[in-house]
This record gives sequence, C-alpha cells and structure tokens, in this order.
Amino acid sequence: MGVSLRAKSLLIWIALPSLPWLGALAIDAQSSQKVDFAKEIAPVLKAKCVSCHNVISPSGGLRLDSLEAIRKGGDTGPLFNRANPKESLLLVRIHGSDGKPKMPMGFAPLDAKTVSTIQTWIEQGAELQAPQTQRHWAYIPPTKHQPPKTKAKSWPRNTIDSFILDRLEREGLKPSAEAPPESLARRAALDLTGLPPTVEQLDAFLNDRRPQAYERYVDRLLASSHYGEKMARTWMDLARYADTNGYEKDLPRSMWAWRDWVINAFNQNKPYDKFVVEQLAGDLLPDPSKEQFIATGFHRNSMLNDEGGIDAEEFRIVAVMDRVETTATTFMGTTLACAQCHDHKFDPLSQKDYYRFFAYFNQSQDNGRDVAPVLSLPNPDQTLVLDRIRTEIKKLTLAIGARTPKSKAGVDDWEHRFSQNWLTSLPEAKAEGATLTVLPDNSVLASGADPKADRYLVSLPLEGIAQLSGVRIEALPDPSLPHGSSGRNFNGNFVLHKVIAKLHRAGGSDEPVLFQTSKADLVQAGHNPMDVINDGSGLGWAPGAFLPENRTAHSIVLSTSAKVLPNDRLILELRHQTVHPNHNLGRFRVSVTADADLARTVPPPAKIVSILAKKQRTPADAAELATFYSQASPELSELRARQKRLQTQADQLQARAPTVMVLRELEKKRANRLLNRGDFRTPGERVEAGTPASLGTPSLRQDRLGLANWLVSHRHPLTARVQVNRLWEQCFGRGLVATPEDFGTQGDSPSHPELLDTLSVELMEGGWILKAMLRKIVTSATYRQSSQLTPAMAARDPNNVLLARAPRYRVEAESVRDIALAASGLLNRKIGGKSVMPPQPPGIWENSFTFYDTKDRWLDATGPNRYRRGLYTFWRRTAPYPMALTFDTKSRDMCVATRSRTNTPLQALNTLNDPTFVEAAGALALQLSQKGVAYGFRSVTSRSPKATDLAALAALRKQARARYEKDPSAVTALMKAAGLKNPGTPDLASWVLVASALLNLDEAVTRG
Repeated sequence: MGVSLRAKSLLIWIALPSLPWLGALAIDAQSSQKVDFAKEIAPVLKAKCVSCHNVISPSGGLRLDSLEAIRKGGDTGPLFNRANPKESLLLVRIHGSDGKPKMPMGFAPLDAKTVSTIQTWIEQGAELQAPQTQRHWAYIPPTKHQPPKTKAKSWPRNTIDSFILDRLEREGLKPSAEAPPESLARRAALDLTGLPPTVEQLDAFLNDRRPQAYERYVDRLLASSHYGEKMARTWMDLARYADTNGYEKDLPRSMWAWRDWVINAFNQNKPYDKFVVEQLAGDLLPDPSKEQFIATGFHRNSMLNDEGGIDAEEFRIVAVMDRVETTATTFMGTTLACAQCHDHKFDPLSQKDYYRFFAYFNQSQDNGRDVAPVLSLPNPDQTLVLDRIRTEIKKLTLAIGARTPKSKAGVDDWEHRFSQNWLTSLPEAKAEGATLTVLPDNSVLASGADPKADRYLVSLPLEGIAQLSGVRIEALPDPSLPHGSSGRNFNGNFVLHKVIAKLHRAGGSDEPVLFQTSKADLVQAGHNPMDVINDGSGLGWAPGAFLPENRTAHSIVLSTSAKVLPNDRLILELRHQTVHPNHNLGRFRVSVTADADLARTVPPPAKIVSILAKKQRTPADAAELATFYSQASPELSELRARQKRLQTQADQLQARAPTVMVLRELEKKRANRLLNRGDFRTPGERVEAGTPASLGTPSLRQDRLGLANWLVSHRHPLTARVQVNRLWEQCFGRGLVATPEDFGTQGDSPSHPELLDTLSVELMEGGWILKAMLRKIVTSATYRQSSQLTPAMAARDPNNVLLARAPRYRVEAESVRDIALAASGLLNRKIGGKSVMPPQPPGIWENSFTFYDTKDRWLDATGPNRYRRGLYTFWRRTAPYPMALTFDTKSRDMCVATRSRTNTPLQALNTLNDPTFVEAAGALALQLSQKGVAYGFRSVTSRSPKATDLAALAALRKQARARYEKDPSAVTALMKAAGLKNPGTPDLASWVLVASALLNLDEAVTRG
C-alpha cells in the first residue's frame, strides 16, 4: 500500500468491479456479524491502497485493483494466512511488525476499529464476494422510492423527512427540535438570497401568526431578485467566471452580461433543462434570441492566452479541453478529464469517449487567444439611435441598388463606354533593369534581369483624343511569371509605388499630367491605390501575394483632366517600391480615355470583365453588372458617401456599447481526432462526436445541441442527481454526495441514496423547476431543526452526515462582505451591471503590464458602486480580490464544484481592518446611536440581544469612550477611516468600536 494521489491524471482504475455495491456506510459500532468485503474492506483498499498497488504501478508486485490480484498476492507471497490470521502479510504490513514502514504509506495508520475489521474478515476466511452488478450506482438512471415508514409519525413534513428520519431511527438517533423562528428566518434568507433579513422583514415574519407563516416567508425570499444573485454565485465558480483573460497578460474582458443572464434566468425560474441547453447550445437553437446567444458565454469564460509567440492552436485545444472538463464536472459530476491521455483508471470512460465528447466543442469559431466572436449589447438609448441609422442605411442601399429603367440604362451606357471609350495603342517601352517586350495585344511583358527596384518608361500616341481624362494600367497574368500571376516576385505579387505622367508635345516640350484620383479593383491591405499619385511616402498599390485572384487581370485607374494637342504622346514612368525588393510589375497594358465619368469609376474586377466578354448573359450576370455599377458609378457617389458616413456613425456607436463573448459554430467543420497522450501535436485516429456508452442512450445529434438535449434527458443518470446534490449542499453545507465534483467510483457514495434518487426524479417530473425543489428542501422538518450540537452528537456523527441537527458553518466569502454592508445599511441593492472595484490594498495589481498600461489599474470605486454585492466585484485571475481569497474563493482558472471552508486569524484581521468593513462599522454606528443597540444587534445577528450581550457591549463602549476622550487624534483618524464627517466625538467613535465588534461576531458570519 502507498500514498494516495488524488490528481486526476494519476487516478487508477479500480477493477474491484468498479465497487458498484458501495452504499452509505453505517456509523454504528463494529458488528459481530460476518464482515462484508464489498462494504467494509473494499472501501479501505480503494481509499488507502490502490493508488500504489494497481495495474500501472504494482508496488512490490502487489495489485489490489481486482479480486484475482488480491487472491494472488505480491512478490513476497499471499496476503492471507487463514490458519494463523494474525500472521497474514496484510496485517503484518499494516502493523509494521516486520520492521518495514507501516502501511498504508503516506497515510495516518488505520484506526483500531478498521484493523480489527480486517482481522475479523481474515479469520472468517477472507472471502472475496463477486459483485451483484457491474454498474456503479451513479451510472444507473435514478428511480423514485416510496417514502419509508417511520416510527415517529408526526415529525415528517414532506417526503424528505421520511427518508432522513428512517435513517436516524435505524441508527438509534432522534432529530433535533425546531430552531427558533429568528434563527430559521436568518438561515433561510442566507441560503436563498445570500443576505440576512432586515429588521423589518424579520418583524413581518415574527408577527405573522397565521398558519403557514414560514412557508409564505420562504415564498417571499424565492420571489426576491436577490435569489438570482445567490444562485449565480455558485454558478460563477462552476463557469470559471472572471473579468480578465488569464495567463500572463491577464487582460480585461467583458463577460458581465453573461453573469447578468444567469441572475435573470434564476429569478425568472427558468426550467433547469432549458438553462442547461441555452448555455451549452443557445446559438444552435432555431432563430436564437440575443439572450440565448449571451447564455453561451458559459463556455467563453475559459481562459485566453493573448501572449505573443504562442501556438494559437495549442491554446485553442486547451480551451476546448477546459470545456470538456467543465461540462462533465458541472452537469455530470464526472472526472472525464482523467481520460484525456489514456483510458480512465477508475470509471468506465475510455480515451476515445473523451475525444468523442471533445468533438462536440471542437467546432466553435473562437481560436483560444482572441475574444471574437462577440455580441454587441447597446443600451436602449443606443439601440434607438442605431435603429434609426440602420433604417436610413437600408433605404440608401435600396436606392443605390434599385433595379429601375434608369439604372438599367445607366448600366447599358456604362458598358458601352467601358468597351468603346478605353483606347489602347501600340506603345514603346523600356526599363532600367528588365527587358520589356511589346506583345500583339499591345501589352508589355518584362523578362531578363529582375533588380530590387526597377523603373519602366512607357510612351504611347494619343490619336483621336482631345481631352485626357483617365489612364488605366492593367496588370495581366502570364504563364512566364511566378504562379502565372502578373508580378515578378516569387510570390506572384508586385508593388507599383509611383506613377508620373507627362504629355510630350510635337515641338519637344513636356506638359506635366496631374492625377486627381486613383482606384483599383483589388487592393492588398495597407497598399492604398492613392499612394501611386501622392508624394511617394506610401507603400504603393499591390493586389496581394499568393492569391488565386492574382491569376486574373487587375486594374488601377488614374483620373486627370489634360488638354491634348495633335501628335501629343503620353509618357508614363512606373516606379516600383524599394521597401519590397524585386516586387516589379511583370505584364501590363496601358489604356487612355476622354470619358471623365469612366475615369472616376472603380475599375471592374475580373468577374465583371468576364461577364462583359459574354455574348449571351444569364439573369445572374445582369444582376452582377447592376450591383457593380451601383457600387462604382460616379452618379451614385453622393448616396454612397452618405451611406459611408452613416455606417461610420453606427460603427462608432457600436464600439462604445458593451459586448459579451459568445459561441458560434464554424461553417466548415474541423476534423475531429484522438490526440495521442493528449498532445495536440500528435493527432491519431479520426472520431465522431458522441457520448460515453456507459452513460446510457447516445445523443441524437452530433453537435452541442445534441449533447445538451442528451444531458437533460430523463434517462440520463447524472444531470438531475448532480443538480439536486448541489441544491442540497446550498441548504445544508454538504451534499448528499460529499464529492460534488466526482460521482464516480472514487467519489463518496450518497449518504441517503434513495432520497437523492427520489428528489432527482421529482425534479425532472416537475419540469426541472429549481424554486420548487428548494422550497421543498427549506420547508422540510429536516431543514428546520436546531443547529445545537450536543457532545453525544459530536461523538456519534461529527460531520452531521445523518442530519440529526441543522448544520452550522461560516458563510461564503461574498456573503461575509454582504452581511456587513446589509446590516450597516450601506448595501447597494442594484441588480446586475458592469463589475465594480471596491477598496483593496495597494499594489495587488502591480505587474509589468500595468506599468505600461495606465488604464490597467485598480481604481477604488466611489459612491454607490463602492458598496455593491460581492458578486459584482471585478475578478482578475492573476490577482483576485484579496478579501475573497482570504475566505476561500478560488482564482477561477478552472471549474470549481465546491469551496473548502477554513477559519484563520487572517480572516478576523480582514473583517476588522478592511476599508469596507470599517466603513460598514461607521454606518452601523450611526444606527446604534440613533436607533439603539438592540436594533443594530438584530440587524447583524437577526435575534434580540440577551442581557449578557447588552452588558458586554456597554462595557466595551465605556472602555472605548474613555480611550478616545484621551486621544482626539485617534477620533479624527477613525472618523476618516469609517467614512464619517469630522469633527467626530469620543461618543461616536465608541459606537464605531461597538459596531465593529458586532460585525466581527462569529454569529454575524455564521449560518446556523
């Protein structure tokens, strides 16, 4: 036996037939009956021994992961000596009586009761019973059980109580008395809203003498908008919600709209099955709404690595794997990630199962390093303006593209002018480096030397032209050029940097030609056609490299206005950009026109040119021509300019609107492959999307919507169980299954399996309504018990597994802060909105990136935002809010199904000194001074103070006032820290100390 390694990647399959027979273990004393191997021995082997004695790492040649291996023993022989049980090797190693380390290695020694049980089992023959079933309990669909009959007939209020009481009676225990009304009111408020009841809410409940007063109080809590906030708190941990991307830069992101969607979904009592489907596949629903797109942010909460130099595909795969693990943990309580590199060692999940599941999430557009795709969320005012602008743009678009007789005549006229008014004549051409050859079609082909920079001189007659309005340079593809393109560079591209023109008169004088506009049909990013006629500082015109489109002709048209005299010649100097060496034009043709409108029209792309060459055209061809004309025609330039201005306004307005990251599917699907050892660099066999066979009926669709519908199927064995368990944990601090992240063979078995299954079926049959399930739980007699702990209970059931009392524990981090704000009256109860930055110690965010980016700073909120609920605190993964970390909140790098609960001195220092708590003490002090100590005490604890409470507080106040009367500077400092106006008085300062003491009571932050 050896050290237990809980890391998922090291989990080993226990072939002790998956231990499917494990149920809730009895807590009573060791029985004299025959020891049951499956229930009493196998769990010990699983928990303490199998991690070192398994098929992967059989320490000492011993395996304890199958019945056959246990019978066989290890290198030193059999484990059992039935003739002399005390000399059995298993017991010798447990006792360490052979001088070797005591087993289990790395654990505390087994307790005497367990050792005695093992010895008794060996004495009884060490029988290894075969399992009754091969299926683990969690992989069998739940069924409803009849509530058991109990001896105490009057205690149960609903079916929950029958199951709890039956177990208590079998264990010889009795339930506790009902909690006092004040305690019950506070408990329910904290569990359902995360906030304590106000004094007014408390009085309304206590003064309601009618039957069912508590039930009505619960209904009011469930109807509160704060209910959605409480429910969302758990969901943010599951969804690894954060306001930043994670990794080194950890830059800000906008995801708060998804958080608000979750709050609203719970407040609207959205059925849980729809809640699940919309988060996993809202974008795939028929005609998805904006809210359904926002819901898919659940899986955009994963981290993004936006560092330079990373392999984007690696981090895309990491994000997809995170979605697999999050989905399995959140909805199935399954450690599916253990099968990422090899078959799961404990549960019936193969590596192929993992990658079939992986395939559902492998088709989203996001790439693991950018926030896109995002959904813009303009506010109502912005939406009104955007709607008006878009309506106007739509009208202009229709006007520009209208198919009217006038527009048809315009197209016909333009086509005639295009074919007749561009004139090409035989040119003369030479270059500084290349050899230029004039071809029969009057085009010019470059060959020979290809210098880094070249200059072409072209001369052509202007016969029949009285006015030069435009010059067209066509870049023509040629088989002799790289890739059959029109440029001489190896990638088929060219860069025309500058065009200089002049008219050479018959008498020998030259007249410069000035160009006004320059337009091209295809433009490489950053290479503006206007560069060729400007001062030469730009990059020049280029159509692009390695593009299939470059194997067709492309044109640039330069407009001018120059009078042409008889016998004039046009001289063009074509300069090629030296920043991009060897990017020289390969084949080209120069044409001229006197048609000013034609010269100001964008030259048609190759597709339009090919249509113009057709003798017979289809209706689609006609539509293509009309569309091109509407986009290029000078006659429509004013409409297009207005359209462009409006679009710019819309874009600017849209950029100011908040956004949320969402999921969208790819149009062209990726191939899905098994990754050998989980490495994206070693893809293996191809797999199709699918669900694990061990979990029942497969999904019908091979996409996320199919997966989501499979998860909420009534035949799915896990989804309802996992959610019921989560609700139970919310109300009792511990789930019926104590390992909510693992319902597999390595997790804990349910303490009340029949109750868990019955509630799970009721949840599904009741339409997946969570409020109804929570109402049933919190109105049960089990929930209403006192949390008073007796020594007998502590000895018999220290972890309160049997629920003979109500649990008592410290509330989660968000509620610790919220209780102080609520009790003091400072709490800003606004629901939803952008994350805020309450006070935190300086320097938390200091890193290399905040040094350069002054916007990336934590700026303490002022005004009402300073006192928002903890749910809305800005969450940075690499530097989380320190108060929340102190009270056990996780960094949210990954899905967290449950938080640990610790108690440390640092927590007390936090609630005594954190600015928020000091300011809350200041506000509460004003209430104490105005409304009395009893009112303030009830605001904090939800109960009336006892005489001893009042006496202790009075003594503290007297002592504090005496101190402050001697030290006026301390009064001034305290007033400033507490947010109270100076000059303060020793009396008010003493009230602040009393208020701080109240907020730091164990009772103030405890749910009991």
